[in-house]
Amino acid sequence: MQMACKRGRIYLANFNPSKGTEPGKIRPCLIMQSDLLNEAGHPGTTLLPLTTQLLDDAEPLRYRVPARDGLGSDSDIMLDQTRTIILRTPDSVTA
Repeated sequence: MQMACKRGRIYLANFNPSKGTEPGKIRPCLIMQSDLLNEAGHPGTTLLPLTTQLLDDAEPLRYRVPARDGLGSDSDIMLDQTRTIILRTPDSVTA
């Protein structure tokens, strides 16, 4: 049974494979999708990837968040890289 992600929480997600300028690898992400869909067992979830490669004055493309929810260091949310991933494998999103 797949895990129900919670909107606004930070999880690890597998962004592989990536295309073009999309971020790849397993990285932290912020869940954006409504909890109504997440709890209903929807097969995918919409999220925003995070990076520790911080860029100052990068608004509106990035938003800085302090370390929290198991996030070990300050990170930038990559607002222009919204992704919806299918939760068909156990390593798609982990707490």
